[in-house]
Formats: sequence, C-alpha cells, structure tokens
Amino acid sequence: MAVTLKDISAACGISICSVSQVLSGSPRAQELSAATRKRILSTARDLGYCRNELARSVVTGKSNIVSVIVNNFTAFPPILDGICAAALEHDLTIKFISLHHGQGLSRSLLSVRQYRSVGLLGVAFEKAQLSVLDEHFLPYRIPAVVANTGVLMPGVPVVSTDQAGATCLALEHLYQLGHRKIACLGSVPPRCAAYETFMRDAGLTPRIFSERPDVYPELCKSDPDAVFCCTDNTGVQLLQWLYQQRIFIPESFSVMGFGGLELSEACSPTLSTVQEPFFDIGYQMLKILHDLIHGRSVPQHLQLPARLLPRDSTAERLPAT
Repeated sequence: MAVTLKDISAACGISICSVSQVLSGSPRAQELSAATRKRILSTARDLGYCRNELARSVVTGKSNIVSVIVNNFTAFPPILDGICAAALEHDLTIKFISLHHGQGLSRSLLSVRQYRSVGLLGVAFEKAQLSVLDEHFLPYRIPAVVANTGVLMPGVPVVSTDQAGATCLALEHLYQLGHRKIACLGSVPPRCAAYETFMRDAGLTPRIFSERPDVYPELCKSDPDAVFCCTDNTGVQLLQWLYQQRIFIPESFSVMGFGGLELSEACSPTLSTVQEPFFDIGYQMLKILHDLIHGRSVPQHLQLPARLLPRDSTAERLPAT
C-alpha cells in the first residue's frame, strides 16, 4: 500500500498541512524549524514515500513531468540515458512515449497535455512531424526541445550532432590514409553536402551513390579506394555484401561509417566510424528544457562534436604495383 501524507503525519506527530508544505517544497515550509523539516524528510524517506505527480498536477495545474516522444526507442538508448541523467539532477519525472508501433503523433501530443507536462522532448522527429508539432502543440505554449533534426523551427531549440564537422572528421581520416578516390554511399542531405564540399575543396571529384544494395556493383566498378557511408547501417550492409562477393576490406578499399552504433563494432571487419554524442545530446536537451521552463535564454541550435573511431575497415592506401 502506498505511503500517504497522513502516514508521515502520524509517524512524526506533525500536522498533515506541515508535512505537505515540506514535501512539496512550499515557501511556507521555511516557517517550520530546521529540525522539524529534517524529521519530516527523514520519516518520508524511511517509510518509502513517493510523491504522486499526477495527483499533484490535478491540484496545482502543473507537474514535474517531462514527456519524451521517440520515433524508435531501440535506435536511441544513449540519448534516453542522457535525458534520464539530467532529469535526475533537476528532480524531473520522465514519461516516455514511443511512436514505433504506429502511435500517432497528434494523439501522443494530446497525452502530453493531459499529463500536464511541464515540457516536451522530441527525439528524431521527421519534417512532417515537426509540422504537426507546430500546428497541434506549440499554440499551448508548453516548452519543447527536439534532437537530431535537420529542420529548425522558430522557438523550438534543436540539439544535434555537428553533421558537417563529423563528416569532415571521417573524410579527413580517409584523406590522411592516402585515399583520394573517395565515394559517398547514402542520401543524408547534410552529410552529402559536407562530403561534396570537402571533396571539391581538396581538388577531388565527388561521387555519390544511393545506399540501395543494387547499386553496390556500380559502386565497385567505379574503382574507389575508399567509401564514406552516410550511416553505420549502410556501412555494415555494404561490408556484408562485399564479403559475399569475396571482396575483402580494407585490402580492396577502405569503408567508413557514421554514427558509432553498437552494430559498427559487432561486424567483421569492425567498421571505422564517427561516433555521435548521443548521451550528451539527451543531457543537453533536458538541460535546455529546464532553462526554458524557468524563463532563461537558451541557444536555438546547439551542435555537439562527434568523435573519430578508427577500426579495421580503414587502412593506409597501398602504393600501386
């Protein structure tokens, strides 16, 4: 049975009103002595008291609940870890909502309002979903922060990986290994744009291929000495296909991924990649939202740097024989 304010009041011999003021953080609690406040908090902890945020929100019209809507939970656990770590520091309760199983965004946004959430974090929203957010949520003036979207919205801070910086980090790694015929496999717009800029600035010819497997033979016929893949998934799929064709990596050419996902280390050869700072993204999302809730100024777009993870799929280019 859940511990109530009445239970704590009886154990302390203090009125329910005083117990409520202390546990809710009311300014009126300061009228009580420090010893009394300490006794109430200690008793609540010993009895295992947990504050009912939903009940509190009904009374006050607000809560400490932050709703987090995620397109796919399985793809972003480090972001969620970062969110939870920051929420613990700021005494906020997290309610996760997944869209992975067909849950509509409009319905999810309604749930956010029904829970009287103090704010919303959106992870990996697509462009169409941002339009739904703008039309069906932002008019209610509930603070929102989104992550890893290539679209900026007025009044909605975005936290993301520095896409151009991360792409250049990957390409510079290949360039330093002596590779000059670097192909790009994928269709992520900011990464493809950064790839083209890097290649032209280096006096090299950019060649971009679709990530579809039926394009792999054409890619190989172009005789690259390295391939930059826009995602780790694409990189791993390419490595699997190359192995089936008995094309060995990195002997034939180097392969570079993007993301730093666990699967990049589980394949053979292990995939060189750039690791996106997912934990830091989640942590900064919650921190920015907390500042918004308290009326502080925040950056409109916070970009965090990636980290190079050189592995077995990239190697120095051998001189022609």
